[in-house]
Amino acid sequence: MGACWGYLSSQSSLDTPTSTHPNQTYTLVAANDVLLDSSVMKYSPSDCQRPEVLNKNLVEGNVLICGYSFNFVVGTASIKKVSETAKSLGAIGFVLAVENVSPGTKFDPVPVSIPGILITDVTKSMDLIDYYNSSTSRDWTGRVKSFKGTGSIGNGLMPILYKSAPQVALFSARGPNIKDFSFQDADLLKPDILAPGSLIWAAWSPNGTDEPNYVGK
Repeated sequence: MGACWGYLSSQSSLDTPTSTHPNQTYTLVAANDVLLDSSVMKYSPSDCQRPEVLNKNLVEGNVLICGYSFNFVVGTASIKKVSETAKSLGAIGFVLAVENVSPGTKFDPVPVSIPGILITDVTKSMDLIDYYNSSTSRDWTGRVKSFKGTGSIGNGLMPILYKSAPQVALFSARGPNIKDFSFQDADLLKPDILAPGSLIWAAWSPNGTDEPNYVGK
């Protein structure tokens, strides 16, 4: 049984150069299961920030599963570094699973150099982790004997408004008709013309941000 984790409505879009190979699945390996040594646990290896603590022989050619911890919220870990780690280890791509949403968590698109996906929906993250654990054979100590879970990453072109009405962004003005004379929700939505108004890649200037992930993109 395989799992295809593409760019769906619950995912945060990463600007990836391509999807994994069409009609092909790859072995899933979790960062905590490919450690070179148990002593590296002090470095929060599931964040995938340090390629030197992971076993390249187990990661190469596979999809690396990493965890989105509070370190990403406070800035001591970054999605860009996850991408660099996965690429340096020869991974086909990476999955960053959010298991807990911490206060201050903000999911923005990030340019990455290999196929990658950020699963922001905790339920879907847990579905993936449950599938991975049920597919992974371990010995009595918990050490992995064989990785049998498989998955692939889509190209991000799947529409996210399927069977769903468009919505005005929470921070966008609705115009003067938000309430009627009885202070009930009006049946008229303003503005009259809607278009994407946030996270528009084509509108970004290479030098228009101080965020290091986006400079020159």
